[in-house]
Amino acid sequence: MTVENVAKIFLKRVFSPRLVGQTMDKSISYRGKDILACHAILEAVKYDDVDRVRELKALYQKRLISIYETDLKEEDGMKPEADLIELYNKVASAVNDPKVHPISLYHVEKAFEEKVKDENLQEARESQRIYRGGEPEVGKTYGLSTDAKGENGLILAIEAEVFPASGKREERDNPAVLGTVQKSVKENAFLAKEFLRKYCPNINTFDIDVHMISPIEGSDVEEQKPSGFSAGLAITLSIASALGKIPLNPNICMTGRIELKSGWAGLVGGIHPKRGSGKIDVAADEGFKKIVIPEMGFELLKRDFNDYVDAIRGRGTEIIGGKNFLEYMELSSELSRKQIITKLKNAKIYPTVRRRISS
Repeated sequence: MTVENVAKIFLKRVFSPRLVGQTMDKSISYRGKDILACHAILEAVKYDDVDRVRELKALYQKRLISIYETDLKEEDGMKPEADLIELYNKVASAVNDPKVHPISLYHVEKAFEEKVKDENLQEARESQRIYRGGEPEVGKTYGLSTDAKGENGLILAIEAEVFPASGKREERDNPAVLGTVQKSVKENAFLAKEFLRKYCPNINTFDIDVHMISPIEGSDVEEQKPSGFSAGLAITLSIASALGKIPLNPNICMTGRIELKSGWAGLVGGIHPKRGSGKIDVAADEGFKKIVIPEMGFELLKRDFNDYVDAIRGRGTEIIGGKNFLEYMELSSELSRKQIITKLKNAKIYPTVRRRISS
């Protein structure tokens, strides 16, 4: 590993001395995790625990790739298991002899990529904070999104407005979904409106606009656009709030699919540390008092990672399980179920009262 080779990595992007320092710290951390992974696998092999070895290889997949990239020559290809055990022993011994498994270009490059992603993520989070309200608002909720791995979370402000039906929209185009989003988000909004028919019989007398505000407004890159059905309940609540003129608590964010027939809160990603808990992490990072997730997901979370639930509570964010639309609505509005249903049933557009100016 030469200075020139390291410089080539950093020159992929305009960088600061701070970013260089953080990258090198992360590289050291990656090397340490390589050693830890090998120790754990060797311990399982020692006791002939095949299932544990398989589990550890899945858990430390990234670290093993790092080891293969660093310690195997390209022409070696994948070695037999016996040779890999020899390799694991070699890396594990680096705890006493760092020269056996030093920081490599692979470590630096992966650490740099990770830190750039971190910086981009922080910039995206900062751009979303300006949409965070301090008081209860009508028609506004806060949904959550993550990357494909469920690790890096973002808050998405969702706003809904209702107007007297103009008669110019096709039914399939109502609600009109604004913002840079994928098709599945538009399907989500239509599903929300169809579900709300049972509570708001005259919903077709309204034109409904829904705006999902994301940090990549205007992007043409499809993969960057918010997608999926996990914002279903957040969208439904924003529309219901706008219809019933029900203010919602700005200190509550939420995630969950919505089922058409029952309004049931369906499972989503980003809420379980085993598969990535980016949604919960960002809720705590951004200072939300409560995050509402599907009850089934909450029960699994408590069963598998109760210490994590306690740790998030210790940071000031309570994780709450919600069964369905009405429970989410009760938690967010602090109204009773009966009050919510009555407001939606009586939803109407209040005409603007204009004062006649005397001459």
